[in-house]
Amino acid sequence: MPRNNPRIKAVRPGSDPYTLVVTWAGGLKTAVDLTGVVARSERFQELLDADTFADVGVVTHGWGIGWGCGADYSADSIARLAREQKPMTGEDFARWMRKLDLSNQEASDVLGVSLTTVKNHKRAKGPLPAVVAIACSALAEDKTAFFAHYRPRYVGRPRAKAAG
Repeated sequence: MPRNNPRIKAVRPGSDPYTLVVTWAGGLKTAVDLTGVVARSERFQELLDADTFADVGVVTHGWGIGWGCGADYSADSIARLAREQKPMTGEDFARWMRKLDLSNQEASDVLGVSLTTVKNHKRAKGPLPAVVAIACSALAEDKTAFFAHYRPRYVGRPRAKAAG
């Protein structure tokens, strides 16, 4: 999913309720589930009707999508939803660690899990639990949250205290 200035080329309803298939300006296609948006936002209550939801199209030259009822959603928000909904793999987890420059032990500390769990996440072939993906995304997006939980680890033995 594009991160900076995403533009939508085309959009159509997906096969599942409240899902869309979005084609981005670069040609990439992604499925995006708007169930949470529709269910929890008063602004989108009209979209609970399947026919109203299906009446979707690209607006403002690709900077968003809109429905016949007048509701609209920005391309930035659609791209963020798509990124958040993408399952996290072991490779993604390792990339997250590199992005934040975390050792295995620091990642363990930040996430509040064992060192073994971090190593298992990095080796995972299938999707990691959603809670791991959510935590990693939040820590990568919100530096204050990251700083609140980060404690550096230093290689080697601690220095001996000076006799005093």
